[in-house]
Amino acid sequence: MFCAWLEVSIVSLSSVIRFVARGVEEDAAPNRTDAIDRIADFTVRTSSDIKTRRAPVVEWARLGVDLYREPAEMAAGPSRPFITEKAVSERCFFVSQNSTDLEPTICQGDMLLVDAANKTPKRDQIALFRMINGDYTFMRYRPTVDGFEAYNSKGGVLDSKKHGLTVEGTCVLMQREQL
Repeated sequence: MFCAWLEVSIVSLSSVIRFVARGVEEDAAPNRTDAIDRIADFTVRTSSDIKTRRAPVVEWARLGVDLYREPAEMAAGPSRPFITEKAVSERCFFVSQNSTDLEPTICQGDMLLVDAANKTPKRDQIALFRMINGDYTFMRYRPTVDGFEAYNSKGGVLDSKKHGLTVEGTCVLMQREQL
């Protein structure tokens, strides 16, 4: 399917519609009416709807300390820009994945944006978990009858009751460094 990311500062709505229509026509079968009908599937947003924000970068070793600091205190350190259409709180921060447990989706070194105010992940969503011993880990969330499980792509599963897991935030965005 035709897919393009277009970043512009000022674009008229008519030029966006012409661009989408041209892309749909090139991607579709020769039947022009089919291409025109598919324009309704596209969402057109004005540039004012998309905001670039910054979030602090937290070192993995300092998670236990920085996770509980006020956003204003965390903002004084290093930060990274991000753009997302998802609603995120002011309590979001970046942290680098320190293991290979979620590969190939999330690789070691990928920067994950965690929303610490959202402690109710959806099924299969990546979240930041704290274990009873104080260690942190990124895993996927799966609800169970009496709690939840955290699991990874290598077959590891941790039960919330047995391992004393708590959800410390949900992952809302991943940024991969380009080599």
